[in-house]
Amino acid sequence: MKRIGIITFHRADNYGAVLQTYATQTILNDLGYQAEVIDYRSPELEEKYKLFKIKDETSIIRKCKTIGHDIFRILRRERFMMFRKKYLKMNRIYVPQNIQESNKEYDVFLTGSDQVWNDVCSLKDPVYCLTFAEDNKKKISFSASFGYDFVEKDREDFYKNALGRFDEISVRERSGISIVQHLIGKTPDIIPDPTFMLTKERWNEIAEIPKEEEYILVYLLNARNDLLEFAQRLAKKTGLSIINITDENHKTIEAKYVHDVGPCEFLGYYNNAKYVVTNSFHGLMFSLIYRKSVYVDIPGGKQTTYERLTYILNKIGIEDRYIQDIPTNFIPSELDYTKYERTISELKQDTLDFINKCL
Repeated sequence: MKRIGIITFHRADNYGAVLQTYATQTILNDLGYQAEVIDYRSPELEEKYKLFKIKDETSIIRKCKTIGHDIFRILRRERFMMFRKKYLKMNRIYVPQNIQESNKEYDVFLTGSDQVWNDVCSLKDPVYCLTFAEDNKKKISFSASFGYDFVEKDREDFYKNALGRFDEISVRERSGISIVQHLIGKTPDIIPDPTFMLTKERWNEIAEIPKEEEYILVYLLNARNDLLEFAQRLAKKTGLSIINITDENHKTIEAKYVHDVGPCEFLGYYNNAKYVVTNSFHGLMFSLIYRKSVYVDIPGGKQTTYERLTYILNKIGIEDRYIQDIPTNFIPSELDYTKYERTISELKQDTLDFINKCL
């Protein structure tokens, strides 16, 4: 039985990061492999993930003013910690000084999915490119993302050397194909995010279902007033209430604001929603998994680095759900997923084919 070590952003208190980690581990173990998450802790990222960074008296005063909101953040952090403890299979803690020792534990190293090759997210930590893995260990990228459609010139040599050591490479969007082709002359596979591989029923095995039903779920990264106003218009047209999963402290529209949601509660809110308004990649993915009528914003427009959103929308054939293209007098419509089931099945098969090729 192959022992597989997974390197990803499992330590981030981010729904997509933690749930894609769980999905990757689950898929591999379901197929009969022995997969674990390598509990790697990058010092720079651990600092980035800290809840509080009080540097001066001004910061202390500001923290006192927002202490109520900080309590929600503490509760949310606790729920993420409990999720990792309960659902992620991990062995020992690794840091840069001892990550090389993981070669004794695993036959295969897998990095991804997530934006593990986005230097802004990884803070240029080479571990996410498996530089620590020995030459005789199989190295795989699993639906990895660069986050952008280019690599900075001063980082090209690093990526050429790092990616050149991989046995198999898969990426999450078409721009990743172009980058890898430019860097090492190879054409990687393109497969969907691993969250897509688990059905709604499988996700609901770990979901915490809320008491509310039939509402508009709003999940926005860097929420903008125009998107919140769109959700408000949708609420008026449908007569539904709004539930807003947010880290923002201020209330812009009439809605139930939930700040302390953990991964299991996040899944539950998707299960009971009627419509979803989101600009998040994983916000879109779970809308598709739960077969929700979703409206999507592409930050900065369709021709930006958010191709991970446009790729999956266009691939499935629901590009008419772009908020930017919807007129003010629109009539809300539900998505008929029976039209898209074949494409969704084909995307899932792409993932299975890639795993079988690798392992």
